[in-house]
Amino acid sequence: MEGVTSYPIGGLLSAKPFLATLLACVGFAQAQSSILTLVMPVGARQLGMGEASVGLSDDVFAPYWNPAGLAFGPLADEWEMVRAQSKFSGPVTAFASSKRSGLFSRGELWVASGADLQRFDGKGWRTSLKVGLPQGEKANAVIRRFLGNMYPADTAGQRQIESAILKASGAVREADEKDLVELEVPFKLVVRDSIRAIAVDETGKLWLGTTNGLLRWDGKAWKVWRDSASGLPSDRVTALQPAGTNLWVGTDSGLVRLRQRENELEVRRFGETYLGSQYVTALGWAEKSKSLWVGTLGGGISRLEITAAASTWKRWQVADGVLSDTSSAMAMDPDGQPWIVQTTGVVHWDGKGWEKLRFQRVSMRGIAVDKKRNVWIATDKGVWKYLPRAAQKKASAGKQDGAPQGRWVHYHSGNGLGANDATGVVAQGEDLWFTTSNGVVRSRHAPARAGLFFETLLPALNLKDLYHTYAGVTYPVEEWGTFGGFVNFLSLGQTTYQEENGPVQNFSSYELIGALSYGTRLDRNWGLGLNMKFIYSALASGITIGGQKESGVAVSYAFDAAVLRKNILVPGLTWGAVIQNIGPSIFYISSDESDPIPLTWRTGMSYEVFRTPSHALAVAADYSRETISRYESGRARDFATGAYYAVAEPWGAGKAPVDAGMADIASKNFEESMYNMGIEYTYSSMFCLRSGLLFDPGGQRQELDLGMGVTLSDLLQLDYAYIKDVALLGNQPEGVRSGQSRISLNVLF
Repeated sequence: MEGVTSYPIGGLLSAKPFLATLLACVGFAQAQSSILTLVMPVGARQLGMGEASVGLSDDVFAPYWNPAGLAFGPLADEWEMVRAQSKFSGPVTAFASSKRSGLFSRGELWVASGADLQRFDGKGWRTSLKVGLPQGEKANAVIRRFLGNMYPADTAGQRQIESAILKASGAVREADEKDLVELEVPFKLVVRDSIRAIAVDETGKLWLGTTNGLLRWDGKAWKVWRDSASGLPSDRVTALQPAGTNLWVGTDSGLVRLRQRENELEVRRFGETYLGSQYVTALGWAEKSKSLWVGTLGGGISRLEITAAASTWKRWQVADGVLSDTSSAMAMDPDGQPWIVQTTGVVHWDGKGWEKLRFQRVSMRGIAVDKKRNVWIATDKGVWKYLPRAAQKKASAGKQDGAPQGRWVHYHSGNGLGANDATGVVAQGEDLWFTTSNGVVRSRHAPARAGLFFETLLPALNLKDLYHTYAGVTYPVEEWGTFGGFVNFLSLGQTTYQEENGPVQNFSSYELIGALSYGTRLDRNWGLGLNMKFIYSALASGITIGGQKESGVAVSYAFDAAVLRKNILVPGLTWGAVIQNIGPSIFYISSDESDPIPLTWRTGMSYEVFRTPSHALAVAADYSRETISRYESGRARDFATGAYYAVAEPWGAGKAPVDAGMADIASKNFEESMYNMGIEYTYSSMFCLRSGLLFDPGGQRQELDLGMGVTLSDLLQLDYAYIKDVALLGNQPEGVRSGQSRISLNVLF
């Protein structure tokens, strides 16, 4: 910004009416307070919704709007109930997950209840597979190729399944088939037997072990291994374990390995004379040592070490240090060592011996180990998380020997699990999935986030060095909450100033706010947040006034306090409130000429109208009021007294109309407040459209905000917002911000 002013100096701000007017035009009705950067809104997403975000503080810009948002997901680790598309037919019988395979992959969860199979693809639950229908190819040919050796041999069976698939795809009549571009094949038309094991190998193939054979979906076609000709010792599959491109299959009558040999799969039997029992109940693969661990029914635990020269078996039973000869579930830790659920507890092989964890009067049903080496044990009395001593030492990079004992945390219906039992658990990256009597629950790990925001100000003036930018980060700390920080910067450009008969002076004007943020959960639905801010305002650094050089810089501090309440009255309805900028008055040259900082009260609500796998709609509304006041002498009141008198005497001390009554006070407070509302529509969790209204009667601002956002693979979000002035309630807006654009970037780590 460049301009020339010539005013007698009576104090820095009074000497700079042009600067004060400019600050007011940037977005505030009055220039009664200093450090207006403290209330400069940020985030193109929020600004595209009419600057309504106190109740919708769920991204990296939350510390500015409502730091209590840091207490909840997706900014904090959180337990989440993930409802299935349809109710399962009974108890969960198999459970598995696949990892994110690429930048645009979300990973998948597979859950089976008997023959009822469902898939969660990161956005929603699916009960079918979609198959492309090439132009000119008949549906029955595609179905035959899709079903592979599961295609019925009899004509009646072929017609029956073809008809069922066409009906599921929307082709009710024969004439409808020509309009199909893809087929939808429900899992129930393919899977007819109870599923007892699920695995996804490193190539993405899905394997289902059932009570009547082994099924595979390779992305193109299904294949089944069944009957004596398949090479399986039994059709009753009890456990599956991928190992590179191989698959280990446990049955109630022995163990086999499926190995790719050119275009065929070689099926080879293992452990006929070495396993203590041929009824295999659990499998685990250690890639580093090329070892297979086998749990059995009544035969102890066995390990198969495979080398180029030979394969070696070793077996442990109760006499060798394990708790039981029967195992029911197994998980491998990052070091390639097994954690195995047995009848009376859990055992862990540490490379030298067995660590034993005994449970009394608890039925253990599943086990998983996450990336941080936490062991998760699903039981009929909730979920236990156990961090062993060795894992604590590794987490500290060897700087400490670890606690005297492992660290335990118990989860149940009162602190996140949503039920008092768990039937299974699997790890998916840093997330954990649980099946319970109330449904599927996810313990979601929140990633760290970084965000950038930028806007040029007052486009009508075409001043390139007048801009506002913001950078922020959030970082969750397990079981503590989420920490964050941000820098909010306002550049007012270069200014030229000249006293009467004095030299021409040039200086840069800017304001910088640095903050540390923290949010924590009080209970499942209440969150508390705090910001501690450092203020540095250089409106006229090094200016000379009356022959004396002044600093022209103000330094101070402030803090914010906030609350957020989820699911108030109805699910999806959130209320938030925040008091911003609690702190002392500030001065540039003399403490006798101090100015209050903009103490602001905000409250708002948001509501998730609906959410499906492909569509979501949310609305939000905010109310805010800046509450500062001065004595009749012009000296600033402290923030508490000022907050009261700003409402009781909204015209200012001694400036109220003679006949002003309660109705007049209410009307003036309405005029001095700001009102915001917005709406956000999201398609397929990737593309957003937003709009909002801002109504500021005192500042004569009535604005329509428009915005859009794009999310790439849940890792990167780009947002854009645009301001258009409109006329509301007969008022004519100032128009100085019309055409202003905002952009922001949100990155997850």
